Amino acid sequence: MKSSIERNYRARPTLESLEPRLVLDNTTFVHNIYHDLLNRLPDPQGNSLWISKLNSGTSRQNVAIFFWRSVEHRQDEVTAFYQNILGRAPDGPGNSAVMAMLRAGATELSVEQTFLTSTEFRNNHIDNTIFVDEVFRLVLNRAPTSAEETFWINQINTAGIASVVSNIVNSTESYRLIATNDYMTYLNRTTDAAGRDFWANQLRANGGSIELVAEGFLVTAEYFALPAK
Repeated sequence: MKSSIERNYRARPTLESLEPRLVLDNTTFVHNIYHDLLNRLPDPQGNSLWISKLNSGTSRQNVAIFFWRSVEHRQDEVTAFYQNILGRAPDGPGNSAVMAMLRAGATELSVEQTFLTSTEFRNNHIDNTIFVDEVFRLVLNRAPTSAEETFWINQINTAGIASVVSNIVNSTESYRLIATNDYMTYLNRTTDAAGRDFWANQLRANGGSIELVAEGFLVTAEYFALPAK
């Protein structure tokens, strides 16, 4: 369903009076893409390039895809995986290996699972209770209940670490948390249950691809209408 802004725009007989508004919106869109995906202000050359491309007909979707898959954004992702999960900066060979995984099409959640099942992470959390607690903290942003802790410790012993990590990372709660965070990150607002569950289902339908869901947010009319962040 189209927003009222989009419907009104399409109902106008001419575009002349809207051209300054569109240029302004493209400028703001580029600013916000840099802010949200590269965590910085646009440099003058890049700013001019992408505004020009958008004004010339390049779709916002293609711009979002380019920025998400850029070396700069991918490097930020890799660094975050190392810092958040292993508590250190990436080493050269490891950095190259994870970058190669992402370039080859691995989803962020599959990469997260690789880190959580790595020998290094396991060695840092030898005790099964500590392991389960840390996976919950990293993936679900909370501590497990006593019953959950007991259940997943038993699962480590019966099904193995890879199965435990996969089930937690790909749980409905995990997907809903990602969707909720995307609303705050990209749209600067909270969400209702219906919106949260829609995007969580999109995440599941797309094989756990955080990229595809994020790009879905970035091409919405609501994102396009945001002021500069």
